[in-house]
Amino acid sequence: MRNLIFLIYSLTVSLAAFGQSEIEYFDQQFRLLPDKEGAAYYKTTQFDDKEKNSKTEITYFITGEKQAEIKYIKTPGGLFLPAGVARKWYKNGQLYYTAQYRQGKKEGEAVGYYASGKLKRREHFNNGKLDSGEFLNEYGTP
Repeated sequence: MRNLIFLIYSLTVSLAAFGQSEIEYFDQQFRLLPDKEGAAYYKTTQFDDKEKNSKTEITYFITGEKQAEIKYIKTPGGLFLPAGVARKWYKNGQLYYTAQYRQGKKEGEAVGYYASGKLKRREHFNNGKLDSGEFLNEYGTP
């Protein structure tokens, strides 16, 4: 019984250790602040594994609406590079931009929207380089 209690306690502490979020505060120009005072945004960083090889960063407007979300993976050299889908939102909750990353570079289609939700731009990337793209006005005309 004592071993079972110890096992449950150990698992709980281990999960809490890599599941905790770090919080950072930023001003309107995304300069790091020492605390919440004067902040326009805050970012949480959650490590996805106990080895801290991948993480998810979510940035919020100071009022609590989600502003951006991106996942990162750690390279053998210790740098974190974007991986997977990255998204940004307007304060009204409308999607602003979405892009796919592979090994830290944009890959495939990236799409941007106006605050109204209408398509603003569509781009296609290959290994981080822009292959093609189009920009539309709010009426949908190139």
